[in-house]
Amino acid sequence: MKKNILKNNNGFTLIELIVSIAILSFAVVGFLNLFVYSTSYVAQARQKSNTSAVVQTKANESIDSGTPAEGSEISNKSLDIYVKTDYSITVDVTEITVPNNNGNQSSEITAVLP
Repeated sequence: MKKNILKNNNGFTLIELIVSIAILSFAVVGFLNLFVYSTSYVAQARQKSNTSAVVQTKANESIDSGTPAEGSEISNKSLDIYVKTDYSITVDVTEITVPNNNGNQSSEITAVLP
């Protein structure tokens, strides 16, 4: 009697294992790329947030002291506010512009005070 080894269906073949490992590795690589990109985006968002905080602090210092911070500009302007088509209001305002260059991220904030 010959034993038929090929008819044993109790396990997986080598080809099935290789194919399943390949499919699993593609899924894992996709998730790893997701984590790498999300880390990059979080770092960019942190840098933008820090830059905005610095600019906001400079604007607040300029407003509190009444003198512009380094690189800032304070100017008095008239602001025309149009209500409907036949009515307008002119308001004298103080405009403060604060630029900031933080590494490769630059920003500017403009505050208008009545």
